[in-house]
Amino acid sequence: FGPVDDGRIKPNLVAKGNFVYSAFGEYEVEDDYGLANGTSMATPAITGAILLLQQHYNNLYEEYMNSSSVRGLLQNTTMEAGYYPGPDYRYGWGLPNIEVAAQLISDSKDGNAVLEENTLQNGQSYTKIVTVDGTKPLIVSISWTDPMGPINEDDMAIVDWDQKALVNDLDVRVTDEAGVTYYPWKLDAKNYTAPATKGDNEVDNFERIDIPEASGTYTVTVTHKGTLVEEYGSEDAYHQDYTLIVSNNSGGGISIEENNAEQI
Repeated sequence: FGPVDDGRIKPNLVAKGNFVYSAFGEYEVEDDYGLANGTSMATPAITGAILLLQQHYNNLYEEYMNSSSVRGLLQNTTMEAGYYPGPDYRYGWGLPNIEVAAQLISDSKDGNAVLEENTLQNGQSYTKIVTVDGTKPLIVSISWTDPMGPINEDDMAIVDWDQKALVNDLDVRVTDEAGVTYYPWKLDAKNYTAPATKGDNEVDNFERIDIPEASGTYTVTVTHKGTLVEEYGSEDAYHQDYTLIVSNNSGGGISIEENNAEQI
């Protein structure tokens, strides 16, 4: 269960962990099986799924996804769980849908989805224009492996240390033809039972925007706040690798018109 003290969305996602029929080894019998519970059962299900997704990606691209791409892909394609739309501190982004994740990889190869590993330079924005030809949801996310954040070394007696851990704060926004801007989901650790809202997420290194029944042309923009650094506390300018994902989690239905990177 979340939240993390600074409000980050945890858990990332959830999987079945109760009464899972699994191989056992405690009695040193080769064909011993039994029921077990906990993260020891949920974790290998996700791990096996990641391996299969990496295999599928490698078959198409002859390389493997970065960890940020794997995390972004899983969280971009989850099935809703919880009492309210969006993420929460009990189920995270929801239940993984590995079939949809695999389809997104295939769609990205065919040009019907975006699964890009990019690099954002200091002072740079990246834009991509996509067209949705229907009434399915448009799901846009960015994911990145952030540098290690601050460590509470001064006063270890502080239990709930709420200093923000995020170092490089990237942002994603989506704008439609009418000029309406859509923002990512976020949660509030100080009101942890409340539904997720949409706005400027300043704590997570994964941001996701959901636009239900999307139709028409949308501009996806990736920017950053402040100065990108290689490590916490450094003043040296750096860059940040990230993954951009755009899909409708239904297969096809998206066309990519153009993309460009420009200085801001």
